[in-house]
Amino acid sequence: QKNEEEQESKVNKLEKTKKKLIDKYEQKKVKDTNTFTGAGIVGFKARYNFILVPSEAAYQLMIESQTEMSILMIQSNINIDILDEDEIPAVVSFSDNDSGQFIATFRMNEPTNNIVLKVRASEGLHGSINAFIIPHKETSKICKRLDISILPLGLHEKISNLPNTEDLELSSITFTGTFTQKDVLSWISGSLPNVPKVYDQEQFVLYYKSTFVGTYLKIAIMREKCVISSNNLSALTILRKSIASEANSKGKQYEISSEIADESVETNLSLIHPKLEEQYKLARNVQLIDGLKELQMQEEDLNFLSDEYKEILGNAEKIKKSFESQPRKLHFLWGIIADLYNDIAIIKGIHDVSGQIPKLKQILNNYDFD
Repeated sequence: QKNEEEQESKVNKLEKTKKKLIDKYEQKKVKDTNTFTGAGIVGFKARYNFILVPSEAAYQLMIESQTEMSILMIQSNINIDILDEDEIPAVVSFSDNDSGQFIATFRMNEPTNNIVLKVRASEGLHGSINAFIIPHKETSKICKRLDISILPLGLHEKISNLPNTEDLELSSITFTGTFTQKDVLSWISGSLPNVPKVYDQEQFVLYYKSTFVGTYLKIAIMREKCVISSNNLSALTILRKSIASEANSKGKQYEISSEIADESVETNLSLIHPKLEEQYKLARNVQLIDGLKELQMQEEDLNFLSDEYKEILGNAEKIKKSFESQPRKLHFLWGIIADLYNDIAIIKGIHDVSGQIPKLKQILNNYDFD
C-alpha cells in the first residue's frame, strides 16, 4: 500500500512538472506571436536607418533583415521618388494609384539581407513610409512591416547661419501670444529635424536650408514671440499651419502678422527652373535618338554632327533609361510648384485656388521660364 502511494505521488509530481513545462511553452508561443508578425513559423527581426544626405537632397533608407528577403514593397501616403533606381540590385516596378499613394515593388535579383534606397519626399505634409519585407523562404507565410515617419520639412538641414540676408529677399510671419520658448520648440519639432528640446538663452535663432530647392529659413524665438523668415513661402505656410494648429490644441492665445516679399516667389521659381529644364531637355533628346540612329546607319562619317548630337547618340541607352522615370520626376516637380502657388494664395488670404490648378498644369506642360 505504501509503495503504491509513493508511486502515485511521483506520478502526480511528474504530471505537475509536465503541465508547468507545457504552460511555459504556450506562454513563449504567445510572446513570440506578439513580438513578431508570423503565421506558423518563427518570426524574424528587421530594422532600418533613415537619414538625410544633404548633398543629394534625399534620404538614405537602409533596411536590414534577419532573414534573406526576396521582395520589398514600399508604400507612402505622400509624394515620394526613388532615385538611382538602375543601381538597385532588383527589378523595380511602380504602381499607378489614383488615391495619391506611392507604391513600388522591388524583386531582388538575389536574396539579400540588406538593401539601400535613395528616397526624396515632397515637403508639405507629415507622412510615412511603410516598408513590407517578404522573406526568401518559399514556405514562409509572413511579412514584416517597418513604419518610417517623414517630417513636413524633412529635406531641410540645420545650418549655423544664413548668407547675406539683404540678397535673400525674405518674407516673414510673426507669432505673438501667451506661449513660451519651450512651447515653440515643441511645435516646430513636428515639422523640422534636429530641433533642440530646450534652450537656455532668452532669445535665440535657428537656421535651416532646403537641400532640394536651396532656400533658407530663419526662426527667431523669444518669450511670447516667434518670428519666422524665409525666401520660401511654402516653408512659411507649413510652419504657420503647424504652429497655429498646435497653439489651438493647447489653448494658447496668439496673433499672426505677415510681411511678404513678392520677389521671393521669383527666387523660388528660378531655383526650380534648372531641375524642370533638365527634364524637358531629356524628353527632347529622346525624340532625337531614332533620327540620329537612322542617320548613323546611312552615313559612315558623322563628324559633321554637333557635339551635342554626338553626345546624345553616344548615350542613347542611358538617356532612354532616364526617360522611363521622367513622368514621375516631372510630377514631383509640378507638385512643388502647385504647392507654392497654393501657399502664396493662402498667405495672401485667398483660400481656394483649386479651380486654377488645371490651368497651372497646362502652363507647365508648355513650360518656358522666360
